[in-house]
Amino acid sequence: MGNCWGSGSSDTDATTHVYSSTNLPTTPGTSNNCSNNMESSATSSISNSRSQFSVSVSEIVEEEVPDGQILETSNLKVFTFAELKAATKSFNTLLGEGGFGKVYKGWLDERTLTPSKVGFGMIVAIKKLKQESVQGFEEWQSEVNFLGRLSHPNLVKLLGYCWEDKELLLVYEFMQKGSLENHLFRRNPSVEPLSWETRLKIINGAARGLAFLHFSEKVIFRDFKASNILLDGHYNAKISDFGLAKLGPSGGDSHVTTRVMGTYGYAAPEYIATGHLYVKSDVYGFGVLLLEIMTGLRALDTKRPDGQQNLVDWLKPTLSHKRKFKTFMDARIEGQYSSKAATQTAELTLKCLEHDPKNRPSMKQVVEALERIESLNKERPKESSKSGSIHSSTTPRHRQQSSSQRPQFHSRQHVGNYSSTGNGVHKPFFDDITNFLRRFLFRVLSVGPIPTHLAFIMDGNRRYAKKQNLKEGEGHKAGYLALMSLLRYCYELGIKYVTIYAFSIENFKRRPDEVQSLMDLMLEKMEALLMEESIVNQYGIRVCFIGNLRLLSEPVRAAAEKVMKVTSNNSKAMLLVCVAYTASNEIVHAVEGSCKEKEKEFRLCNLNNNVMDDVKEGEKVNGMVVHDIQDFYEDTSVESQGLKQGKGCNGTPYHACESFESNWDQVLTSKASKSGEVSEGFRNLRQEVPLIKLVDIEKHMYMAVAPDPDMLIRSSGESRLSNFLLWQTSNCQLYSPAALWPEIGLSQLVWAILKFQQSHSYLEKKMK
Repeated sequence: MGNCWGSGSSDTDATTHVYSSTNLPTTPGTSNNCSNNMESSATSSISNSRSQFSVSVSEIVEEEVPDGQILETSNLKVFTFAELKAATKSFNTLLGEGGFGKVYKGWLDERTLTPSKVGFGMIVAIKKLKQESVQGFEEWQSEVNFLGRLSHPNLVKLLGYCWEDKELLLVYEFMQKGSLENHLFRRNPSVEPLSWETRLKIINGAARGLAFLHFSEKVIFRDFKASNILLDGHYNAKISDFGLAKLGPSGGDSHVTTRVMGTYGYAAPEYIATGHLYVKSDVYGFGVLLLEIMTGLRALDTKRPDGQQNLVDWLKPTLSHKRKFKTFMDARIEGQYSSKAATQTAELTLKCLEHDPKNRPSMKQVVEALERIESLNKERPKESSKSGSIHSSTTPRHRQQSSSQRPQFHSRQHVGNYSSTGNGVHKPFFDDITNFLRRFLFRVLSVGPIPTHLAFIMDGNRRYAKKQNLKEGEGHKAGYLALMSLLRYCYELGIKYVTIYAFSIENFKRRPDEVQSLMDLMLEKMEALLMEESIVNQYGIRVCFIGNLRLLSEPVRAAAEKVMKVTSNNSKAMLLVCVAYTASNEIVHAVEGSCKEKEKEFRLCNLNNNVMDDVKEGEKVNGMVVHDIQDFYEDTSVESQGLKQGKGCNGTPYHACESFESNWDQVLTSKASKSGEVSEGFRNLRQEVPLIKLVDIEKHMYMAVAPDPDMLIRSSGESRLSNFLLWQTSNCQLYSPAALWPEIGLSQLVWAILKFQQSHSYLEKKMK
């Protein structure tokens, strides 16, 4: 339901008062959902939900939970609307506003929880739900169910609720310091930024609260982020907003399946891709928050340059390099931490951000690790240098990133990166001038012909990783970042179709660990394509995955199908991703599809019984066996997918559909030798049997959804096609820049377009 209360305007900057929940989808509805005639049934629903919740979590009490408690019965007070109206002075004390509704400051008597005068009694935060929000009602109900039963020092305290007529309200303890988000990301020079010691205190408290929820794997929070961590007057952290919380798996299940909700940048990749929610899906979100704590940067910021907008994608590769912690640590806390504390925090963050939830630590293990880091932090920091950090140390509002020290695997080719002058202060001027130059270049290029379709063979990721002394997998991640920038340039130029060779069938022969790493990366990036801020939504791109998707693992295949379904109505541009693909497999697939189609046509021919009797079982007509053909065409073995050459079912060769002429002559000769004559009806059958034509094969190609490429670009100086688009590239131009794929950028694309324009007239004549 969104974070919603905290300190007043005198204590925070302007961003404090914008409590947005736009990242959480809400379902519009009418106020009838909360009307009087539903109050009885809905109250019963809450009561039943509480009973189920109580049974589900009662086992937690069987073992000791430090400081935590599962209440036997809810001790929430049921307020009247008149009481809360009086407590807020007729709702005249607005604290914040968001998609869920508004939050007001109120005063209650500490003993009786009745309204008191302004300035007397205890301060509370009162959240008032929008009447038309159906989704908000569900989250309101979840908040009551969970916080009415759970008690822990690191969970915000819900004092009571009001449900009267169409009004839904929640009453919480007041958190003087507001949310962690406001303290971590605001840039107010008059306010001291959070110290490293305070950050550790906050993140430790949040970890203990989350560990309590996870105990015995009973409650999954589902939306762990900085805005949902509230701070009291002593910076003690308390988890708030249980609107999306969900009971964890039971009965030996590893996960629960649910509609995907949450906040992009924090949500775990497996949850976004499949809707499978694990207890350790929360651990991923905790890892994102750890990264924000270290860097002082938001998990997602579209104002940052391409390749740096998603904090995890940008900095995760750097976390494994112990000597590079200064390149990402917040400059505002320079000198406050020991190198051991920083590197161990980075290592813990990396573990929490593991792609496979099984490899992430439990929150209990996270708490133990953070306690060790806190003890390390008591050591006096030895580092005093102010250089090499993402932020400028001159003022809290300015940031810098030394081009020589920031992660090089993705920054080189992005136009509009952060730039710095000699004094280290970021100058937006450099962003403006590079963007201007790019637009100018595109304007010049648009005078000539622009290709409709570009195809890319992304070669050199592993060599790039070796060249940069990175892990092999980091080369592929760097390649992805280069691809995102290149796609933007292509679509800005007006190139409607882009095809990339992402994963060949032959790549399955690589080491299993490398294949798994590539599949994990592919899954992660498929999920990112669905996000609101992704390039797909920005440019209206339809995404098609091309190839034998049956060879992919179930999660990857499901994610690919989901992306295709979600983007199917986009029409401005198209991205074709060749995965589990080879051209030979595509051709086999097309021939098989054509044969199946013609077989159906053959069976529908209006043939009389005499003619059909003349055709013996096992004989070929139009290159097809009349009987027992179905098994061959439905063969889905590895061999039939083009992994090996050989024979199919019952020894039938892949090229079974031979020419019509030769097979027909064989049939006639065979029948004449056996019976001495061939009926006239059988001879005339030749003209009724449908032929397989070129157009039939082409329409069954994987690539039939797009026109043939105008240019094929292969990086790293190689000119081989590597079994890629053999059918479609017979008339297209080839271009092989020497740069490895992660090094490909704007300059290589510009040269490619210029070469295309030079050869355009010649290629057009040749095609005619």
